[in-house]
Amino acid sequence: MTKIDADKKTAILSMLFAAYAVLLIADPSAAAEGVKTSLLRCINVIVPSLFAFMAVSALIVKSGAYIYISKLFSPLSRIIGLPKELFFVFFTANTAGYPLGASMIKTLVDNGRLDKKSAARLLCCCFNGGPAFFCSAVGLTVFSSQRAGMLIYCSILISNIILAALLNRLFPIKYSASEQKAHFDAQMLDESVSAAGESMLKICAMIMLFGTFIPYADRITAMLGIKGNAACLISSVIEISNLSRLEGYPFRLLPAVSAAGSFGGICILMQLVSIIRSGFSMKPFMAARVVSALLSALVCSVLYRHFGNFYVSASTPAKVIVNFNNFLPSICLIMMIFLSVLKKRVAFSKQVCYN
Repeated sequence: MTKIDADKKTAILSMLFAAYAVLLIADPSAAAEGVKTSLLRCINVIVPSLFAFMAVSALIVKSGAYIYISKLFSPLSRIIGLPKELFFVFFTANTAGYPLGASMIKTLVDNGRLDKKSAARLLCCCFNGGPAFFCSAVGLTVFSSQRAGMLIYCSILISNIILAALLNRLFPIKYSASEQKAHFDAQMLDESVSAAGESMLKICAMIMLFGTFIPYADRITAMLGIKGNAACLISSVIEISNLSRLEGYPFRLLPAVSAAGSFGGICILMQLVSIIRSGFSMKPFMAARVVSALLSALVCSVLYRHFGNFYVSASTPAKVIVNFNNFLPSICLIMMIFLSVLKKRVAFSKQVCYN
């Protein structure tokens, strides 16, 4: 990119940000409602379900235990063309939630186990919402059927497996397989918890920011005559949890929902950018997400065509229960994460000043 093109891009983004700032001043109530909804989602869903897994997975990668876990699944690694040491990363990224894959791959790059090109290719197939999200937030909430959520999840998982099997054979992943023994210590635990906490803060902040876009996006789609489930699908491109707003048991939209879930939404993509922090390029990942979205829709269509009655018959009226007992513990956890990150930065600043 030339300097002129970069300047044009900066100018366009500056004007868009300025226009959005004016919109926030002119109509702050819509943004406030979006932040409130997003904050409750973070407190009741995101932090309780994701923080512990992020800390533990970071510890497993830092300690080298992932190598021994992965070796148990060597036959599966050969199917998808991965080095046997990396199966744990692939498995966890496809079961524990969208940001986990990027977090673990970044750790491997920092530890010198993966070069940047291999990391960029590995990320292409290490991206999924996990069965918990699709079965509860989408399956039960929208279709009143956990099986429908599992269909969506399996469609994305199968597309990731196909994508991995192709990409990893065309462009083999280079992994530094030097002898490494699992080693745990207190410093590793502290570093893993701090890294998970910092990532958690960024994820929640990103969700709240993009939550402010949704009310305005809804107004724009309404002005264009796009309403109902079509508007929800468009909103899910911004923030994926908007899939839970779909109404009327829309089983015919399952392929579109699978495609949206495979893409992940702009909010999730920005979370990945904040985790990776220029550690490696995301261009291959972005291209792969488009292919994976189309492939997920195709796989979902085939599965629903052959097993559709199995999912429809499992649909029963759902009771939506919000667990507000998570509120106070999550607030305490968020405050501890903030203090931990702040303490680390203050200590670093003092060290720089003294040196």
